[in-house]
Amino acid sequence: MDSAHEAERLKERAIGAARLEARNKKLGAKQKQIDKVFEKALEELNNLPKEDFVKFVKARIDAQKGDFIAYPEKYKLTAKDYAPATHYNGGDREISGGFIVISGGIEQNNTFSSLIDFQKNDLEQEVIKILFG
Repeated sequence: MDSAHEAERLKERAIGAARLEARNKKLGAKQKQIDKVFEKALEELNNLPKEDFVKFVKARIDAQKGDFIAYPEKYKLTAKDYAPATHYNGGDREISGGFIVISGGIEQNNTFSSLIDFQKNDLEQEVIKILFG
C-alpha cells in the first residue's frame, strides 16, 4: 500500500469520526430538549390548582370502601371531594403530584411522574414531531 492511499484512508476515517461525533452531539442536544419538555409537563402537573386536581382524581379513581387514597398534602382534600365510602390520607407519603390508591395492600400508582414514565415512549414520538417535525 502506498503512503498516498494510506493518507486518504486515514483522512476518510477522520472525517467519518468527526461526522459521527457531530451527529451524537446533535442527538444529545435534541434529547436534552425532549427531557426539558417532560420536566416542564411534570412541574405543571404537580402544581395543578385544587379544582383541576380533583377533576383528575375523579376521572381516574375507582376506589372502594376501605380503600385509602394518598395524595399531596397541599391539597387538603376531604371525603366530599370524592366518594364518601373511601378513606383519605394525604400526609403519610411524599407525593408531589397525582395520587395512589391503596386497596388490600395493593397500590395503584397514579402519581404524575409514574404516569409520564409509563407513557414516555409513546409521548416522546409526539414531542419529537412537535419540536423537530
